[in-house]
Amino acid sequence: MTWRNEDIMTKKKEKHTVLRILLLLVLPVILTEIIFPRDITDKVLVIYIPIYSFIEIMIQASYRTK
Repeated sequence: MTWRNEDIMTKKKEKHTVLRILLLLVLPVILTEIIFPRDITDKVLVIYIPIYSFIEIMIQASYRTK
């Protein structure tokens, strides 16, 4: 089996986007942990709700492009 250049490039782009999304998920958590060491409810309101809405938007956008 021979790989086409296009397939390799798309796989690299997919890995890159996955890494970017993971960074977007992890970075705010670490930053808020350092800046505001608060209880869990504030963190859920500040971090996780925007992140989940962002993921939902990304999933919907990926369905539209297919």
